[in-house]
Amino acid sequence: YDLCIIAGGTNDFKLDVPLGNITVMDDTTFYGAYRKMVEHILTEKTTIRLGLFTPLHRNNGGYSVTTVNKAGHKLIDYVNAIKSIGEMYSLPVCDVYANSGINAFNLSVYTMDGLHPNDKGYARMGEYCAAFLESI
Repeated sequence: YDLCIIAGGTNDFKLDVPLGNITVMDDTTFYGAYRKMVEHILTEKTTIRLGLFTPLHRNNGGYSVTTVNKAGHKLIDYVNAIKSIGEMYSLPVCDVYANSGINAFNLSVYTMDGLHPNDKGYARMGEYCAAFLESI
């Protein structure tokens, strides 16, 4: 394999995983576990093209972009953590949260349930993601 995509964050938000600190490799925190995963992949195959994807907007299961989870964080905090990790490791970040065009106003059009994309959502998101992948 030559390309790996890491797409995550929304479940960590919903499951109240604490963000932690970007400088600490503690796998009980989002930063620590994500960094550990990135370093494992980059160590196992040093020539791999690794891309990080932020989560989509969401409004599902009582968790929306305005919700503060039990760990004290909003979804945007996990989005920003992924972007910071990308910068730390010089990895490209596909910011689906900010650039897919899927937001709180059109979740009902582009998702099945306020979280998981439907066919229209995948098509909309796919245009942006395909251009991103072609750029790396």
